[in-house]
Amino acid sequence: MSSKSKNMRTLNQALLGEAKQGDTLLNAATRALRADIISGLYPPNEPLRIRALEKRYGISAGTVREALARLGSESLIRADQQRGYSVCPMSAQDVEEIAEMRLLVELEALRSSIANGDDQWEAKLVGAHYLLTRLDSGQDSSQSIDIAVWDDRNWEFHFALISACPSSWNKNLVLMLYRQWARYCYQGMKVQSFGELHREHRAIFDAALARDADTACDLLREHVMATAARFSVSVTAPE
Repeated sequence: MSSKSKNMRTLNQALLGEAKQGDTLLNAATRALRADIISGLYPPNEPLRIRALEKRYGISAGTVREALARLGSESLIRADQQRGYSVCPMSAQDVEEIAEMRLLVELEALRSSIANGDDQWEAKLVGAHYLLTRLDSGQDSSQSIDIAVWDDRNWEFHFALISACPSSWNKNLVLMLYRQWARYCYQGMKVQSFGELHREHRAIFDAALARDADTACDLLREHVMATAARFSVSVTAPE
């Protein structure tokens, strides 16, 4: 085996090791690139060069292009025939629009999920909240966490809340909006403590588990709007 092949194999194994058990290399690469975009390693409007991504993630050009295509469908990356790939921009107007759309679909899904949830739903919600809490309550800032792990656990908690909603279309829309939302959420962490985030999640969790749909929806609305406000503050805060 050549040195180049050996290095490629080692990098691929390391990348897969960061992903969930059973993931393919493509899934692992997509997850890693998504985390790098969410964290700001690749900031808004940053060009994404195929060669540079091959080198960073230790994957082939074909796998890079497939990962970029997936993230394009999540509106994290845009493709231009002349300029190639780049990270989608972020703006205060966008976060307001995404927040409005997220609340439009997610509040209805949450209300339906609470009404339809059974013991298995409760168990799933408890487990997702426990895993997220281990991050939320044990960190002082966004700089000290594994962004891919945080993104997974934050999504798994929010999905667990709505998972008993019978509408697959509704849940798919929530996922689509969340993928774009995660960038704004992480950016907003720069001006808040994880303790604050933990308290918001805990309050939503307690209301959902108590089957108090009105309170759970009110708290989720406050959580989403607080995230949008934190993003607006973060873009004007000094580094």
